Amino acid sequence: MSRNRPLFPSLPLLWSILGASCFLPAHASYGTEIRVHADSLMEKASPEVFGNNLLFDGGSMGFNEWVSNQAEYEEAERTWNDYLPYLSEMGPTVLRYPGGLTANDFHWKDGIGPFAQRNPNYGGRGIPQTFGTDEFLRYSEELGAKAIFVVNVSTTGIRRGTVQDAADWVEYCNAPNNGSNPGGGTDWAAVRAANGHREPYGVKYWELGNEETYPGFENYAERVRAYSQAMKAVDPSIEVGVISSGAGLDAVYDQAGWLQYRSLMLERAGDSFDFWIQHLHMPSSTGIVNGFAMVREGASVEVSFSVEQEGDYWFEVPVEARCNIGQCPALSLQVDGETVSTWTVPLLGVLRSGVFGLESGEHSLRLEAARLASGTTIMVRQQIDLFRVGQEEPTWVDLKQSLAWYHALLGGWPVSEEVYRTGEPYAGGKPIFYTEANTAYKETPPPSFSKVCYLREMLSTGCIYHLLLRNGVPLANYWLLFHERLGLGVLEGVAYDGDALERGRPDPHKRPVFHLLQAYRWNVLDWIVSTEVLDPPSFLVGPQTGITLGYANQNLEVSYLQGLATIADGGDKLSLFVINLHPDEDIQAPVVLEGFERKTSVKVLTITGPSPSASNEPEDCPSGECVTTEQQDLQIGGNPFSYRFPRHSVTVFVFSRTGSDQQAPRFPTGLAGSAGDGRVFLYWDENPEGDLEGYNLYRSRRPQGPYRNRVNAEPIEILEHLDPGVDNDVTYTYAITAVDRSGNESDFSDVVLLTPLADLGDPSSGGKGADACTLSEGSLGDPTCSDGQDNDCDGSADSADCDCSYTGCANAEAATYGSGSVTGSGVSNEIILLFIPLGAVLLLKMLSRRKH
Repeated sequence: MSRNRPLFPSLPLLWSILGASCFLPAHASYGTEIRVHADSLMEKASPEVFGNNLLFDGGSMGFNEWVSNQAEYEEAERTWNDYLPYLSEMGPTVLRYPGGLTANDFHWKDGIGPFAQRNPNYGGRGIPQTFGTDEFLRYSEELGAKAIFVVNVSTTGIRRGTVQDAADWVEYCNAPNNGSNPGGGTDWAAVRAANGHREPYGVKYWELGNEETYPGFENYAERVRAYSQAMKAVDPSIEVGVISSGAGLDAVYDQAGWLQYRSLMLERAGDSFDFWIQHLHMPSSTGIVNGFAMVREGASVEVSFSVEQEGDYWFEVPVEARCNIGQCPALSLQVDGETVSTWTVPLLGVLRSGVFGLESGEHSLRLEAARLASGTTIMVRQQIDLFRVGQEEPTWVDLKQSLAWYHALLGGWPVSEEVYRTGEPYAGGKPIFYTEANTAYKETPPPSFSKVCYLREMLSTGCIYHLLLRNGVPLANYWLLFHERLGLGVLEGVAYDGDALERGRPDPHKRPVFHLLQAYRWNVLDWIVSTEVLDPPSFLVGPQTGITLGYANQNLEVSYLQGLATIADGGDKLSLFVINLHPDEDIQAPVVLEGFERKTSVKVLTITGPSPSASNEPEDCPSGECVTTEQQDLQIGGNPFSYRFPRHSVTVFVFSRTGSDQQAPRFPTGLAGSAGDGRVFLYWDENPEGDLEGYNLYRSRRPQGPYRNRVNAEPIEILEHLDPGVDNDVTYTYAITAVDRSGNESDFSDVVLLTPLADLGDPSSGGKGADACTLSEGSLGDPTCSDGQDNDCDGSADSADCDCSYTGCANAEAATYGSGSVTGSGVSNEIILLFIPLGAVLLLKMLSRRKH
């Protein structure tokens, strides 16, 4: 099977490096100016807008769904963990589980506990639930991401939701393992502890269903009350959300009905939920053919295509029409300026052109609408088939390469912003969470270029994040972390690819949206500040152009240049994000920073590629680096200063205030520690900086990290820390950083590996092991730890409970050391301490401790 590739060829990385350079002659100059008002704070920028979605099925997570034994389970676990370093780079702050529509048929109890004990026929397809609740929450912990669950409240399907199951799920995740058993019946906290996580996970956000309110809004309101009451009875601190899109709710085509639904939910269940659940998949598509619409006489799309062989050809064009009193519109097809066919468009069908001859090489195609009276429309699929006589399989011509279609695509996010602002007065003061957000339109792959993983979709998604941030949205999740069929995943090559017949490739490519989310995640600061783009070049979208696409069906004028700026709490750092949507022209513009005196050294990130249709898919870009991020440290003086923003690009500036401290401390040294029963004690050497705020301690269940799971909420001000939130028989890796009073954080220290162990025997029988006693509050006891003595200062003899302080039992194991290497700045040799008696450590540290 051959495929007609996109118009613009992929060029080497050198292109983007040269093309992103500033201070070169601009391709186009307009009267445009970007003005940032640094002292005008608009909205708090929530880091939780940089969330993502995970599915529970193996096809999404990169492993074979038909896992049948423990060895295959462990191989699957290695596979999904292999992608953690990539995700750590991107830095998702929230992860949503177990999916979208699949959540409405999800039964969490089939996916916990030892793999051999799980239902081997989950869903009736002979597939177990391998990536279950604990696997997901451990994944979230490794990335330092909060979790948000979608609860099955469905009244239909194979596994209908129940109030009891929802309350039990909250108990399993959040109840302390202290015998409290808030729901009665099964002690789910004890079950969780037995499954390897003694401490509560502390899941805060719970969605009540996904895009499903069947059998009706009032019935759903009743379920919201019932589920919320039962779940909050287990943990009153959780927050629950209700559906606000999908399920017959259409904020664009039926705005009145959508607002009426919101009013009804506030009236019937307003005291039972905490946030709205909005989904944003813009601009969507049009009609059954999943394409774009031609809505005005003379509307047209024009693209180039190529053929490899000379011969006779014909086109097949899937179409759909809306007719007016029996009068249907017409569509003509031109090839190289010559009309090949003219059709009356049927209500639904495939138009076949006449046969025409083509030489090998490049050609042009034009589709033009006619007889479009009021109320009539032509919908055309976004890829059409090109056949050669004597060849059974077609190639495809991608109509998304046309300028008209590109502009229609970029008309989706302004409609989304209008929806947000229209609905906000009907939100009852409750926040709106965008738990699914992306740029997408329905397609029918193959071909591969029907995916939505190109630079053009990244640019549109960047505009979506601008609207989320400038409107103060507190939480959003990109859809989806891993996905191949439509190319929605941030990494290519993870989920099962039915076209390439591969899954879980060890060298996935970072898709353009990965670069976007990474750049925004690490450079959006604490506050959105007022930013103006004055007199920008612009383009028209909507019916006035003759072409519409899904929800992008309103007449709008859209700026090619989009700007957003943020500032840190202390005012020492400012970041500016500029998106140039122009497909063909760089834009030179002055940038004015008001209220911010800056240093001339500026960090500049540029994300771009050879064309809007560039991607990092293997069939387009074998290296995976056709769309990438270039980082430069530039010397930019003056205010204003002039900058050339590359065509179809995202540019991020990070400025530092004059006189501010941007020098990070050196990474700490001397990290060591000891493990006991469910606890780990860490200590380290003091950093020399005089402006040190403290230290951040990070923990991972994997020797190689990633180190995103921060143990402490605030910087640690002393040189030791007790971590009681660990499980026995798990080897943890710790790394530490230093933080100064300006918020600068050092690289990671060397790492230390520690394994907490449970009691080796019954203390009353004289079989105490080295881990029988652990450290807690109180004075240090007698280092002999003799039976019958109150060594732990709790008023009772140790023969019953030597478990509060430990200073060295006779049979303590000796420390074991090893060495190795860990990739990452500031991380060198590992120090592996499988066990050191806690008491011995404390005595040594008391003698040598240096305090601030």
